[in-house]
Amino acid sequence: DNETFTNKLEVKLNKSEDLRKKFGKKFKVLNFAQPANTLLNQIINYTIFGSQINPDLVISHSGVCDLQYGQISDSFLLNNYNLTYVEMAETWGKIIHDSDLEIDQDFCIVDSDNFKPVQAKNNPQKIMESFHSRSQQFKKIVEANGSIFINSLEPFLYSKKSYSDEEKKHLKAYNKYYQVVFYNMKKLFDDYEARYLLNKDVNYNVNFHNIFKSFDGNATHFGDIIHTIESGEEIIANEYFNKILEMYSIK
Repeated sequence: DNETFTNKLEVKLNKSEDLRKKFGKKFKVLNFAQPANTLLNQIINYTIFGSQINPDLVISHSGVCDLQYGQISDSFLLNNYNLTYVEMAETWGKIIHDSDLEIDQDFCIVDSDNFKPVQAKNNPQKIMESFHSRSQQFKKIVEANGSIFINSLEPFLYSKKSYSDEEKKHLKAYNKYYQVVFYNMKKLFDDYEARYLLNKDVNYNVNFHNIFKSFDGNATHFGDIIHTIESGEEIIANEYFNKILEMYSIK
């Protein structure tokens, strides 16, 4: 898709005369992303698929899912093993084991009589610690394989200074089951940024949460609370492009 940041990044890389001179080859950006992936999913996908092609550079576009699902993952698994997982895993587990155990997703159908928005149940500090720990694990794995690692703190709608009229609609209507969890994420993002990303040694990170703070409601960048449309994808591609130039010491 020409509108995705991965495609836009590939175009920018191949148009760079400095990069062509340095490497003397064409660049290809492969997108291994899947819906609702946490960092744990990314590590699994990289280990099984990505590492097999021996990439020169790996980008982990992450933050939203870990700080979202970290609020509602099993507290024992999060606190003891830094395990944040997609909530649907509990639903599949219930189906596979033919269980009658009550879980939050039993109440996720908005139009049903028993609808109940999911509530956060985990300590914010532990949620952030889990995300950071998993990020460092991914970095070590990638670098041990001889590749350069770049990660990010993704943007989401609450990152912006103000919202367009279209974006304001998403704040009220998008996925009511997760409304409370989404609302909590603004503080989680701000606190994670302050705790982990202000250190100058974190030169492998692209802080999109901070970058998008400068954007207001004069333009629409998001198609819902989480996902950027083409205008947002262009910003993301450009920032990753600049980070790649920096990592390869190209000014």
